[in-house]
Amino acid sequence: MFVVDFILPQTMEFSTYSYIRILIVALFQSRSLSLAPLADCDRHLTALCVNKNRKLLAFAERGDRPYVIVYDLEMRKRRKVLRCAEFSSEEVISLAFSHDSKYLLAQGGAPDFSLVYFFWEKNKVITTLKNLSTPKVPIHEVSFHPKNHNVICIIGSGFFRMCRLTEGVLKQFGFQKGEHHQMLCHDWMNSKHVLIGTKSGKVLLLEDAELRATIDVHALVQEVLAESSNQLLMSVPVRDHSSGSTLSACGSSSSSFVSEDRFVHAIVAFKSGFLCSLGLGKVAVFELLKPLKTLRADDEISFKVRHLIRLPKSTSPTSFKGNMKNLGTKVISIALNNNESHLIALTETLQIVSFNFKVLFSEGSLSSNFQASKSGGVLSSQSKPKGINEFRILSYPFHNGAINGMDVCQRKPIVVTCGVDKTIRIWNYLTLEMELSREFEETVESVALHPTGLQILAGFADRLRLMNLLIDDIDPYMEFNIKSASVCKFSRGGHLLSATSDRDIVVYSTIHFGQMALLKGHSDQITAMCWSFDDRTLVSCANDGSIYEWDISNHGQRVQESVIKTCSYNDVTLDAAEEEKLVTYAVGSDKTIKEICQSGLLREIDLHTLTLSSVALSFDRRMLFSGSTDGRVQAFKFPLTLPGTWEECDLHGDAVTQIRLSHDNRRLITAGRDGSLCIWSISKMDLGEVVQYDYAHEILITKIDLEEKNKLIFNLQDQVEETKTESEYQLRLKDNQYEEEINSNKKKANGQLAEMRATIHKLQNDLDRGKRDHDSVKAKMKSSNEKALIELADQYKSKLIVEYQKFETLEEEHTAMKNSYERKLKEALKAKEEALVKQGEEHLTKIQVKDAEIAKKESEAELKVKAVEEMLRQTEEDADKEIMEMKRKYEKQLRFEKDANVRLRGESGVLKKKYHNSIGEVEDQRANIQKATHDNQKLQQSIRNMEKDMTDLKKEVRLRDETITERERRIADQRKYAMELEKNRYVLEHKIEELKRQIQPKDETIRLLQGQIQEMESELNTVSKIHTDLELQVEDAKARAMAYSGELVAEKKKVVKQSITIERMNKDLGLLGSNIQDGKQLKEVVAKIYRKYNRTSGSEETSPGGFIASQMSRNKEENEDNSLAAIGEILRQKEFLERNIISLKEQIKRIELNHEQAYARKVKENTFLVEEIDRLKEDLRRVKSFRTPKKRVSSQTSSESDPF
Repeated sequence: MFVVDFILPQTMEFSTYSYIRILIVALFQSRSLSLAPLADCDRHLTALCVNKNRKLLAFAERGDRPYVIVYDLEMRKRRKVLRCAEFSSEEVISLAFSHDSKYLLAQGGAPDFSLVYFFWEKNKVITTLKNLSTPKVPIHEVSFHPKNHNVICIIGSGFFRMCRLTEGVLKQFGFQKGEHHQMLCHDWMNSKHVLIGTKSGKVLLLEDAELRATIDVHALVQEVLAESSNQLLMSVPVRDHSSGSTLSACGSSSSSFVSEDRFVHAIVAFKSGFLCSLGLGKVAVFELLKPLKTLRADDEISFKVRHLIRLPKSTSPTSFKGNMKNLGTKVISIALNNNESHLIALTETLQIVSFNFKVLFSEGSLSSNFQASKSGGVLSSQSKPKGINEFRILSYPFHNGAINGMDVCQRKPIVVTCGVDKTIRIWNYLTLEMELSREFEETVESVALHPTGLQILAGFADRLRLMNLLIDDIDPYMEFNIKSASVCKFSRGGHLLSATSDRDIVVYSTIHFGQMALLKGHSDQITAMCWSFDDRTLVSCANDGSIYEWDISNHGQRVQESVIKTCSYNDVTLDAAEEEKLVTYAVGSDKTIKEICQSGLLREIDLHTLTLSSVALSFDRRMLFSGSTDGRVQAFKFPLTLPGTWEECDLHGDAVTQIRLSHDNRRLITAGRDGSLCIWSISKMDLGEVVQYDYAHEILITKIDLEEKNKLIFNLQDQVEETKTESEYQLRLKDNQYEEEINSNKKKANGQLAEMRATIHKLQNDLDRGKRDHDSVKAKMKSSNEKALIELADQYKSKLIVEYQKFETLEEEHTAMKNSYERKLKEALKAKEEALVKQGEEHLTKIQVKDAEIAKKESEAELKVKAVEEMLRQTEEDADKEIMEMKRKYEKQLRFEKDANVRLRGESGVLKKKYHNSIGEVEDQRANIQKATHDNQKLQQSIRNMEKDMTDLKKEVRLRDETITERERRIADQRKYAMELEKNRYVLEHKIEELKRQIQPKDETIRLLQGQIQEMESELNTVSKIHTDLELQVEDAKARAMAYSGELVAEKKKVVKQSITIERMNKDLGLLGSNIQDGKQLKEVVAKIYRKYNRTSGSEETSPGGFIASQMSRNKEENEDNSLAAIGEILRQKEFLERNIISLKEQIKRIELNHEQAYARKVKENTFLVEEIDRLKEDLRRVKSFRTPKKRVSSQTSSESDPF
């Protein structure tokens, strides 16, 4: 069993249950794979599932008592291990998470198919269902309700059950007639609807656990395919079932034999429909015409076959080269990511394919629409199909099954592999890409790669083939009559090749393809061969326990041998420590590594329980690598020592069949029986200093391919000429278009100039009118403000006198009230203190009396106790009975006395309580005193409120003063506005003159630039620069505005000073209230204030309105100063504009000079381009006259003589 699903955004997971124990994570964006070990070495995965948010993974491992492991995909570690004794099978066949990821379903396998409901976070079993089915009616899948973890769904071949968890027990409900449906897969569309795929090519739709409709998806797809090829409309009956209908309405679903082409292998729902994997290599996309939520019970259910997606017939040339037919014919698992943008699928040959799902709905429907009516109607087509989509292979196709042979090239970074899937694949171990692949009709049993990387030797069941490795194909060109060559090898130099023929070894020359030697001697199948570094010796090993060393230079004579009958050798490697002595390292079935030299066993390293299947020695003789039969890879430090020590890595799921090293010792390549090819990076610490190695880049290409590429070059050159001609024509069209735009721009400029003149004239009239209006308004406001100021001064003087009188009366009342309350407070405090002292003395006397009584009672009790003790001493010699009676008697008396003592102490406590009560009364008296104080505070608060009212009156006076100041400020603003209008008038006059001066040179420039595109562009640049200069002028105007704002600030400061002076006058006038009764003193104070604020001429000192007259004279002088400043500013602006005119003339001269230089540069460039075109035409003529050779072209020339 296999599964594929998304685990994170842009990421998916894939695992093969039968023998893989590693999670394979494929990344969409980089199209690469990463691995994560999940299970132990001796345990295999049987089931796998992912939770809703793709962060948790649950998988089950096969065993006597299978268990479930919850794995955290973000942290890459195990979260929980779930065990249950209810499992009687060896495997769990299906797992499912609830919607909240708190619960987990585990469905056991044959023979009893037990179901366990876990609360996995607490490792608790909620409930179990035992003996659900039998091996004849197997169960396939289980799932939770998408929103309710108490509802589950179980399906199988002839088995369906919907259960609800009630009081800790799973009880069946809903549809109960599933024995006639061979169900394979299911998925939830929403909380009410379930889709179930069957072997009969139909999908069952259940609503609220009752059968609602049966959709014959196989018939729909066949109709789409027929319409795609013949454009014929067909009708296929579909029945809809109510909740009480029987299963016999499903037609052929109950037949004893159903074609596998009709199987619905997988089904996945999305927001507007569902996808299903149907038959041989097809995935159909169905879409609802109406949402299920809007349908009523008697409404028809309408589906639309929107798209068909099939497996690719051949691989895309953009991904890798060659033809591939081993993708499989069935899609066994499909999955959509959370945002429904990508679809992935897993084929029966374990190949992963993907599809951009969101593109389907952006391009529109590609197939016909079909409806399933409830009344048993027909499926009618509504549109014509436009095409069928294809999956895209994710990453690269992998081997399906065991890898039989592998070899590494010396001159190129490539690896060749062959497998039981009848394919040969070329991989690049630096870029981790598959460069080439080819599938054959026979099984490839062995493969070898020439040291140059240009030839491949492959062993088939009927012959041995030598093939050329072309740029895009593998082409056989020589065959040898050797059958079932399980092992084949090129020599180190590539001039010889060897291959096994049953129990013999045949050596051929790759130069003249003649047989060089026939090596006989092994009595069983040969498992491995290895050439020495000088290609003079060949070492072979076999299953009969023999290792032979052959001298190829001496016609294949056997020179050394080692035979151990108890060991079946798997692989062998050589170490050329000395030229005359070859050291052989062999591994076999006896769980040892044997070091053999000159037919003698030098060293034997015991590996205990580890059986090695392959071995390889690094070229620098620092490390020895091996692979075991359980999929682990070992690394030994060389030379070997006793006892053996090694490091171990676990990755392959089965035995390591081949192991090789790259020529630069940087990569270790291993191949396994599980079909996996692993490339390991070897660190410098293990192999010492790494030497840089330059790989070859030569390739082979046939004459036909070369001619096709030459034709393609010629066609592309013709296209370049056509494109050039077309571009020149487009340039001429643009030139004409630009000329028309120039004329239209001229007309627009003239119209805008006339509009600007009219606007200037209108603004001038508005300016004159505004100035006259402003002067009249200013005169009116000035007279009204002077009158208002005099009236306000009179009003505030009278109000101040009244308020001062009120304040004096309130102050006298406040003083009298304060004195009376202070006197009453002192008397109350004195009375309370006297009463408190008297009560304290009385209570102290009572306490002293009681203490004396308590002391007396205690002394009497002590005397009585002493008397009793004395009597006890006198009667010690009496009988025990009398002693006990006397003891009881006196103990009773003692308790009575103690009770009396306790009673006296209680009375003392009562007296103390009375004392504390008296203290409380004293506290109450103090509270009364505080209350009187509080009343006093209230009176003070009323005084403060009256003071606040007086402050408010003062504030009102201040507000009136501010109003006067505001009106004066408005007068100043009006004056400023008049000055700005005057300045704008002068500016506009200068602009008019400047525009008049600009009209004449522009007209001349326009006449000179007619018909010349280059001159037009220069003029546009000139206009843009003039625009920049105008922006500079605007910035200068802003600077002048800043200067005016500074003057405005100065004026505001003057206004503030005057307002401060007025406030001071008001304060001084307020002081007159205290001297209002004394006429002489009042006169002196008024004269003093007058002299303080009116220090001008003698006439002004005697005049009562001197202050106001002085202020008016100052304003007049300031207005005259401002007019002089405005005249000076106008003169400065005039000088500035004259300097701008001079600078603009200089800029025009520079622009004309730049234009001439640009024109000369364009002429030179045009000349150069004409010469370049002539040279390209000459090269084109030479290329056309070129003739390719008739023989095959190779990037390297091979010599007829022996390369050694």
